[in-house]
Amino acid sequence: MEPIKLKWLIAHQPQYLFVRTAKAFRDELEKRCPGEFDIEILDMKTYIAKYNEIPELNNKPASMEGLEKDWESKDSDNTFTPVAVQEIDKKWKSLFTAIKDGRIDISQTQATVIGSFLFKPFETLDLPFLFKDHDHVTRALDGSIGENLRGMLETATGVKSLGFTYSGGFRIVGSNHDIASVLELKDTTMQTVPTTTAMFNSPDIKAKAFPRKALDVQEMKDFAKGVKSAIETTYLRFKGTHILKTNHSMFLTSILAGSKLFDKLTLEQQEAFKESAYAVSKIERKWSLEDCEKYERDAVANGVQIREITQEETDILANNAHRSYEQFYSTTFATRQEAEDANFVHQGEQSVDVYNKRKNLVEQIQAA
Repeated sequence: MEPIKLKWLIAHQPQYLFVRTAKAFRDELEKRCPGEFDIEILDMKTYIAKYNEIPELNNKPASMEGLEKDWESKDSDNTFTPVAVQEIDKKWKSLFTAIKDGRIDISQTQATVIGSFLFKPFETLDLPFLFKDHDHVTRALDGSIGENLRGMLETATGVKSLGFTYSGGFRIVGSNHDIASVLELKDTTMQTVPTTTAMFNSPDIKAKAFPRKALDVQEMKDFAKGVKSAIETTYLRFKGTHILKTNHSMFLTSILAGSKLFDKLTLEQQEAFKESAYAVSKIERKWSLEDCEKYERDAVANGVQIREITQEETDILANNAHRSYEQFYSTTFATRQEAEDANFVHQGEQSVDVYNKRKNLVEQIQAA
């Protein structure tokens, strides 16, 4: 019997992080279903050239000059086109559609991307100070809470999350100038993820923070030229010279597949997929921690200064995190599925029910 051929698309940089996860999954699945699957692992350039579909994958955000590595492949033949971040919406929606209809069988992407472009409740996972430490991530997401969140995603979108992984551990604040403390972020132009902007702009910190998707191409290119610019990122994506080790939120990812793919599999194969994803999530978290430890060991030799923040500074950030939480709980931008579940029709209406559901999810994770 011929093995079932599957396409796994690598949609992010640094590619090696996602390639090694895909290979580990393939190995784990082979242990459970020997000879039953043939998984082709493709980066975007190879996928586009070979299959000549989903042209929106050519879009890439312009890089944050001097502060963060390019989000997508940097090619001398200009395969990828830098576009305003608003245009990236088309890329991710096209990817998710391809996962649903089976042109792409498996991929892996960030919780930020899933929350921004597919299913807003996944933004929960980006909230600052949601997780106490790495063990807390495991307790919260490898049990019933994570299972329920993944089930919500599939019900609402037809895209199945097989498990939670992460590539890079905790987020940090990076810059090309020394930031000696959290309070020195005052008046600093700072790019953030959507769920942390309000915290950094709070009255106690007073950064000039804005989410990445508010930038156009030219602003991306000019961003780091300012004397006091900074970026919320992770060790492995940063290419500047100074880091404030804030450890305020986790850089989480998820392995995704389409419900349509699962409908073709036997119950034994479906279980093997779930078990393989669970095993790989453990492996990748271990790799991520090792990557971070190596980055810190090599930082001085690589010309990077890392400053730890004090408990007092951590408390300042944590005490202002509620501003980001309230922004997330707001139902002004409720998803269509949330609106339907809460029995109101128009997206943009306020709903106590949606507010409470989001808040309850956060509280469950925090209590895990």
